[in-house]
Amino acid sequence: DPWTTGVIIAPGAANVTIRDLIIRNFENGILINSDGGCVDLEGITIDSNMGSCDTGLTLVETYQLDVDMSGTVISNCETGINVAAGSSNNVIRYGEVSNNSGDGIRVEGSQEVPDENRFESIHVLNNGLNGIIVYDGFGHQVTDCVIRNNNAGETAYGGVAMLEGTATVNWNVIENNGCHGVYAAEILSTAPVDATFNWWGAADGPSGEGPGD
Repeated sequence: DPWTTGVIIAPGAANVTIRDLIIRNFENGILINSDGGCVDLEGITIDSNMGSCDTGLTLVETYQLDVDMSGTVISNCETGINVAAGSSNNVIRYGEVSNNSGDGIRVEGSQEVPDENRFESIHVLNNGLNGIIVYDGFGHQVTDCVIRNNNAGETAYGGVAMLEGTATVNWNVIENNGCHGVYAAEILSTAPVDATFNWWGAADGPSGEGPGD
């Protein structure tokens, strides 16, 4: 019971490869607290099978890290990926985050705000709440992702939700998400979210009122 995290990557581990591993029924599948370097998660399965999984992958106070999730699937947790506690200037790419009961990807700070994190070429599918939600921070990027069939019960915002801060959402497939493809809170009205050059599931764009550029 005291062993609540499957794998911990601590400060000082600059280049890590984990390959062909199943991590199941931990509160946290993988916890990263690192500064710089690369983490390759190749063919990893993180899920819950007759147990519980709060978060598949968590980044806490992690900076300038490249996380390659090629062939990795995070599913059946509450939250798929959580970028938290000031983690900034990280790149998370490839892999699949699907069928989690809550958000697929969450970005949220506490005393320190996470900034300039990039999510690239990730399949974010069939999550119970938002596909990707950004609570705060500046300069985040969502690019070349497939964000589909999230928030089917329409109890959250939709495919991508921006509640505060700034982000660009470009070159993605965003379709069949409940409520909104991209939702931006009213506080962002003076700094609109750049959500151009996405495919919205229709040739005339997200609303049917203009081109889907």
